[in-house]
Amino acid sequence: MKNRGDGRIFQRKGSAFWWCAYYLRGKEYRESTAQSDERKAKKFLDRKLKDVHADQIGARQFVGPQRGPCF
Repeated sequence: MKNRGDGRIFQRKGSAFWWCAYYLRGKEYRESTAQSDERKAKKFLDRKLKDVHADQIGARQFVGPQRGPCF
């Protein structure tokens, strides 16, 4: 069972990759996991959530996803 604050992974139409979404201070962050394997995408999300939680306790400042080139 998922709990509030666990983030999520999802697939976007036309993309072979899984995407993830998570929140920090009321702002939603979405980014590609660059993984086509669901299990690997979940691990990617878990690493992101660790970064979010580290920021919440003041251990390390969170750096959000970097914008790539737009085509």
